[in-house]
Amino acid sequence: MLVLSRQKDEDVDIILNDVVNELTTKEGTDLDNLLKELTDDDGDIKVTVTVVDVRGDKVRLGFTTASKKIIIHRREVWLTIKREKATKTQAEQTESASVNKG
Repeated sequence: MLVLSRQKDEDVDIILNDVVNELTTKEGTDLDNLLKELTDDDGDIKVTVTVVDVRGDKVRLGFTTASKKIIIHRREVWLTIKREKATKTQAEQTESASVNKG
């Protein structure tokens, strides 16, 4: 279980991009096996959120998923990851363009 503390107006993001990409772009993906990896015993793809503790203006939330493929981040962490991915992609495109010119 992942436990996060959040204050008023702070967010938690549950990211399914990798799951969706795997379902839609991977050739030869065995969808039955992938769905088994994503689902719980009842066949649901879900995230369970449990209030672990409340202290003053903070609430501690516990997150449990049926699959490690479902990613959960604090919003500020996810935004940092997205920025880093965009920077890396841009650098790779620039490098590729300069190699093609050469």
